[in-house]
Amino acid sequence: MNKLIIFFSFSFILSCNNLYKPVYVITPEQRISLQRNYKINGLYSHIPEFAKESTHGSASSLPIDTLNCDYINQSLYAIIIGNKKDYLQDFKKTVDSGIVYKTVYFNSDNFIIDIRELKNKLFHINKCNKFRKNKMPIPYFEGYDFGLGEKKTLEKQLEGEPRPRYRTIYNVPKDLKVYVIDAKAGNFWTFDCKENRPKALKQWQHGYSKGVAISDKDDKVVFWVMIW
Repeated sequence: MNKLIIFFSFSFILSCNNLYKPVYVITPEQRISLQRNYKINGLYSHIPEFAKESTHGSASSLPIDTLNCDYINQSLYAIIIGNKKDYLQDFKKTVDSGIVYKTVYFNSDNFIIDIRELKNKLFHINKCNKFRKNKMPIPYFEGYDFGLGEKKTLEKQLEGEPRPRYRTIYNVPKDLKVYVIDAKAGNFWTFDCKENRPKALKQWQHGYSKGVAISDKDDKVVFWVMIW
């Protein structure tokens, strides 16, 4: 099977006493699969085990079995968004454990990774996937729904396809503060597929980044992991 990617949204199941049944943010099987296929341990360690009611997000999910070069783009991400008040203790615990880099998101000098476009190159975002000296990579947050509405929808018609492809760009909190807790350049998969990456990434053509981001104004918190 070639180029399999699984997207999911978090769902919540009401129990008979009207309390939300705990739902894993990252399942134990997904954590084990990452440990089996990636040489860096603990990349999910800062992500809360169970989702609160306000949680939503998106992720590319690892297959349970061992990966191979057919896996799409040799990349993985998890962007978990919730209300700040629900995750404030988790956020504080993460930041207190140590950060290696911090920035505000709306800074023209940020090193932003659009992980969905590392290989597809369908919807090029000018500020993304370009190496920035002395900066740590952070996600392209406009690619994920913060519950603040849509900014615009991009459209592209590919030759030979009956319908155009679309990508939604979402509004991001204007005061979003970003904290990287770990990031390193290099290919740490347990297999080597020699994937092509934009040369503008320089030494960061492969790597990983994990961290948190927070908005006081819009009461949002983000936990993220990116591997590419």
